[in-house]
Amino acid sequence: MATWLIEYAIRVEIKVSPIKNEYLNWFNHSLENASNKYYIGYSWNAYKQWYNRWSELKITNQTFFIEHINSKTWNSIQEIDKIYTKEKIIR
Repeated sequence: MATWLIEYAIRVEIKVSPIKNEYLNWFNHSLENASNKYYIGYSWNAYKQWYNRWSELKITNQTFFIEHINSKTWNSIQEIDKIYTKEKIIR
């Protein structure tokens, strides 16, 4: 799912997209199930996709997603903020 969401966000400005709300639901689902660290039940691949391809997203989407991410409470073990801050991933 993360790959599809990223591909869409590379091409379309989400904030003005007619599927904005649905996209944000999928975006939330993708991130809620992603984790930087290896924990059972979380997708390391989804995290890696968001982390590695963040710079490919439209700048407007990056800004929109950062605002959205910062407006929510995430499980600290997931390290969602590192997706866009580019802190070094330690495995």
